[in-house]
Order: sequence, then structure tokens, then C-alpha cells
Amino acid sequence: LGSGLPTADNVHQVAQRRVPDARVVYVDTDPQVLVHGRALLEENDRTRVVPVDVRDPEGIRNHPDTRELIDF
Repeated sequence: LGSGLPTADNVHQVAQRRVPDARVVYVDTDPQVLVHGRALLEENDRTRVVPVDVRDPEGIRNHPDTRELIDF
């Protein structure tokens, strides 16, 4: 789980270097962060950006993109 705009050496990069099959979900509510994050991660099928507040764990867990990516 990460938040904010993915840049260099973010959660998904560090995790997937160590464990190539690692899956990461970024959460943010800023529309610009969502657009840029999705564009940066477009070719990474093990990482998603979802429009949920990081303080809403139920919303994160129940978001369709999270549920598709991570099997809780």
C-alpha cells in the first residue's frame, strides 16, 4: 500500500525488485495524482492507483481494483 504520486524508487519499484510478483495498490484522492499515477503505471499489471482516502481501509479493501489485484 502506498500513497501519493509514484516517482523514483517508490513502494512498487522496491517491492517488485525484491519480489517480482509483488502487488501494490496506491491510494490518493487528488485527481492530478490519480491521472499521473495511472499513466506512470499503465504497463505495470501488478500495481494499481485507486481513488480512496488512505484513512478509509474498508474503502481501499473493497475497491474493485484492489479486490482484483489482491486476494485478501
